[in-house]
Amino acid sequence: MEFTQLFNDREKEQLNRFAKDDILRELVKKVVLSAVYHEGTLNSDNPLENFALAFAAGAAGPHGKLTKEEIGEKLESSLIAVQLINDGFARLQRFNKKKEAQKEEVTNQAR
Repeated sequence: MEFTQLFNDREKEQLNRFAKDDILRELVKKVVLSAVYHEGTLNSDNPLENFALAFAAGAAGPHGKLTKEEIGEKLESSLIAVQLINDGFARLQRFNKKKEAQKEEVTNQAR
């Protein structure tokens, strides 16, 4: 399905406004991915602040029931989810560029 077919005209207009606003778009992206970007790195002496290490510790710890393969599959799924979110933001930027290109085509240079 074409990305633009998901939205009605009013939604497309709002989406285009959002996509044009680089600061707001990047701000929302940071908020959406903050758990991965900020909790996914070691910023302190506590390794359990890292989402991947905390997950692995809980899943494979004394009460965990997951195998190493299952832990790897879950972490890989998390990575894929992050990549899909980033892809969604990239589509949003392409949507904005398409709208701008269409507006430029409509202008009549002869007038």
